[in-house]
Amino acid sequence: AALESKGIGTLGQLAAADPVELATLVGPTAAERLQKAARGQGEAPIQAAAPPSWLQEEAIIRDRRNDHAALTSIVESLASRAFRRLRPFGLTIGALTVEVERQVSTLRRDEAFDPGLETEDTAAAVARTLVQPLLEPALGVRALRVRMSRLQRPGTQTPLFPRAQGSGGRR
Repeated sequence: AALESKGIGTLGQLAAADPVELATLVGPTAAERLQKAARGQGEAPIQAAAPPSWLQEEAIIRDRRNDHAALTSIVESLASRAFRRLRPFGLTIGALTVEVERQVSTLRRDEAFDPGLETEDTAAAVARTLVQPLLEPALGVRALRVRMSRLQRPGTQTPLFPRAQGSGGRR
């Protein structure tokens, strides 16, 4: 109640609050502990149990009067954010899908990669290329999605001479 009365109602406001003013409200020990908790300092990292099999990032577009460049920038940001979520697992992207949702339909394009995409910049560039034809016209876009799937460990190499389906070997 003391924090709320001073206009501190969110974690961001708590993290940015003046330490001296905060100490007068809740005491010096509690003020330091609250600010560290709001900033995520001193917490043990959370270990994931298993790597994801796919990832998706989505942005809901509230203003229907967007332009092509703004929507393209959003898609690139979504791809970058999704790729950053993969970093702790050291996975590459085997397939990337971009979706553009409109009032009456959802348009989708995807591309598969073997070997998988390994850098954030490459993933953002592929997402940008995939979304270009889907943004015409730019008006009326309701949501944008970037999905990364077929996630795998890097290092698997594609054979130079893949065997044909059903082939038993040399003839």
